[in-house]
Amino acid sequence: MLAEMLKVGPPLLSEIVECLQGIESIEAFVDLVRMLLPEREAEIMSAPRNKRVYKFCFYFGKKYYPLPANTDCPPSEWTDGMPVELMGMSYSAYHNLAMRPGYLMLLALVVYPYEGDERDEEDDSVPFNPLYSTTGKYKPTARDVAWLKDLLESLSKGGEWIAPMGFRITKISEKEIELKQAADSDNVRETIARTLLIAEKLGITAKFKTTGRTAKEKLSAARIPILDLVQRSVGEEIVRRIPAAGWHPEDLHKMTDNTKYDGVGHFADWTCSMTGCVLLDTNYESCVYIEGNGAPIFKWTKNNVDILTQQWPKVQE
Repeated sequence: MLAEMLKVGPPLLSEIVECLQGIESIEAFVDLVRMLLPEREAEIMSAPRNKRVYKFCFYFGKKYYPLPANTDCPPSEWTDGMPVELMGMSYSAYHNLAMRPGYLMLLALVVYPYEGDERDEEDDSVPFNPLYSTTGKYKPTARDVAWLKDLLESLSKGGEWIAPMGFRITKISEKEIELKQAADSDNVRETIARTLLIAEKLGITAKFKTTGRTAKEKLSAARIPILDLVQRSVGEEIVRRIPAAGWHPEDLHKMTDNTKYDGVGHFADWTCSMTGCVLLDTNYESCVYIEGNGAPIFKWTKNNVDILTQQWPKVQE
């Protein structure tokens, strides 16, 4: 900090050129500051370029709510979208059951929250072998390789890319992806085959299974895996006292509110996306994605900020 304060002399030519080239993003950042923190404009904009986002986040958190932000990014990236950390129960999390025992026990009490979900009407398996799909004379180009590399880098571990044409790719690790729920069409076959060729160029292996639970099996036995896991912890006698379909949140509220089990009803609200809070009722799988982006884009609007600010105390509670 002292070194920065002691620097004297005219700005570097490269700095001036960079500012001129990125003038639109700078204007967008200034507009954002003026919309949400007009009283802090001079202080934020007078800071060094690599400190402006940090100052914005600091004062935003004091006035509205804490931002789940990467404050090292430049203002140009910051204005692209509003950082939002979604905490709702997702379909994948529910079915993967990779949770601590207390969560599993509570889930065993709650009704299945995804009744009627279209994913329950699909087979888990890929109905063809992607390795034997036709690819014609296609060869991955440098642009194709760069696109897939950027896409996978934008995904966190366990993150999904949902292709609009009808298949899903999950990032298992930096060098492994998993293909899921592919529609059986020529277009999907060709696209997947090309994607696997590109992945091979990047040294990434792809997992897929050509057998899995059918839609009928999923619909008839959605809660059985949870009840089986919980039975190992608490015994068959207790699990048999739980209704096969579970209890609705309102029933659990009546049974447990203002008792030593107070909170079970709130957990059921969260499971069923009924808390009334955007951050708690929404998950990343339920958002609409722009293809090529690894995260949903939320617009910076005063209305969005006001809603999340109003709900933040309940989220903390």
